[in-house]
Amino acid sequence: MEISIKLGAIHRARELLKPRIKPEHVPFRTFDGNVRIAATIHGIGAEMEDSGGWLWTLVSALDGTRSPDDVLAVVTCEHPEVSEIEATEAMQQLLEAGFLEEFGACPPAQLSRPPKCAGRSKRTASPARTYSACPNTRSAPGPAGTGT
Repeated sequence: MEISIKLGAIHRARELLKPRIKPEHVPFRTFDGNVRIAATIHGIGAEMEDSGGWLWTLVSALDGTRSPDDVLAVVTCEHPEVSEIEATEAMQQLLEAGFLEEFGACPPAQLSRPPKCAGRSKRTASPARTYSACPNTRSAPGPAGTGT
């Protein structure tokens, strides 16, 4: 999968509160300086050319501790040659490719479960999250048939 920056895309990534790379999609740098995400998952992994090093800064800053504006500030501060628009577009591409999630998003009220089931839900949610392109935001639509 190739991720390329498209100008003029809708920037839903800036609406996330605390975006992070999904834990199953751990990014790493290759020997030639590229960035790979989800490389161990056939058909999902992506490799991005990163000659300036700013994409690595971006994916490293997407750790769930910063707002999108703070992530962009980190990238543009460490790499002044990168515009905020370029960094925003790259973050949007990561979201559209399914590599980002909203860290700490509350599950919809319709999906609340008794505490005894919480551990089981976490284990079954992980595989589904791996392949989902949904960032798991608070504004995500509810399950089919709920009318939300």
